Amino acid sequence: MTAIVIVYTSADFIVAADSMVRWDDDTTSDDTTKRKESKEVQKIFLVTSPGMIGLYAISGCLMANQDGSFDLVAETIRQADLLSNKKCDGHRDYVDRFCRVTEAIHR
Repeated sequence: MTAIVIVYTSADFIVAADSMVRWDDDTTSDDTTKRKESKEVQKIFLVTSPGMIGLYAISGCLMANQDGSFDLVAETIRQADLLSNKKCDGHRDYVDRFCRVTEAIHR
């Protein structure tokens, strides 16, 4: 579980998240999953695209599979990097393109 807080102030938005990741199913946890557990994982990321600046936060199960062959954080960073030089037709178009990261799950 991830805690994400978004606060609006008169000057700006404040966004915060916990930095913990752990394997959610103790019955299938092993040495590999325990080594990947951390209290220092980045979950908030800056994104830029021509004419747009934003951020995204990741929540949920960051360790998507037990053997570690799929890294959700790395895939979302890769997708944001791919979009960093592409002109999008607004935020909705950016989000639609960004969400194609789910295609990587099925590879």
